[in-house]
Amino acid sequence: MKKTALLIALSCFVATNSYAVSPYISAKAKMVFSQNSVKVQNGKAYKIDNNVVGANFAAGLQKSFNAGNWRTEIEYAKNANAEKKKNNHNNIAKTQAFFLNTYFDFDINQPVMPYIGGGIGYGRAQFVTPTYKKNRDDFAYNLGAGVVYDINENLSFDFGYRYVRYLDSNRTHTNSLGAYEKSTFKSEAHEILAGLRYNFGDL
Repeated sequence: MKKTALLIALSCFVATNSYAVSPYISAKAKMVFSQNSVKVQNGKAYKIDNNVVGANFAAGLQKSFNAGNWRTEIEYAKNANAEKKKNNHNNIAKTQAFFLNTYFDFDINQPVMPYIGGGIGYGRAQFVTPTYKKNRDDFAYNLGAGVVYDINENLSFDFGYRYVRYLDSNRTHTNSLGAYEKSTFKSEAHEILAGLRYNFGDL
């Protein structure tokens, strides 16, 4: 699945060779409506839902043609710690991810260009509860949409929304008594993003 998605993204990007390719970098701030949970086999469950801020940084290539732009990028996403107090203890979830994203910007002959896109990658979350501290990593993905406004020839403003699944994994581990327990770790978020993209011009 991962290889197929990567091949589709790359094949779309290298199509229509008669049009120019432009490298770019971008930085975005975001509001993250995070939902995190840990469920342990013996019945313990921790929900760590919290609204936090975060930031995304990316570098990519843009290929333009008559209908709009294809963009493919490598992105690093980092969120502030989500915290939830329960029984006078802070339960904490820390999330980050690397993504390979692909977007399409629609040229509608207006000052703004709407876009849709998504990505696949590697997500990591750290859960801290009163009983243990665990790092977990898993396949991650995102889906989203937004609009782009060109401030000038090189600089663009980007505003959008996306859903992100950072983690969904099951693990067996040893508890404080030496017994084996199966735990389920989940981390997902709805994100509102705003930022700038700098395009270096055609290669």
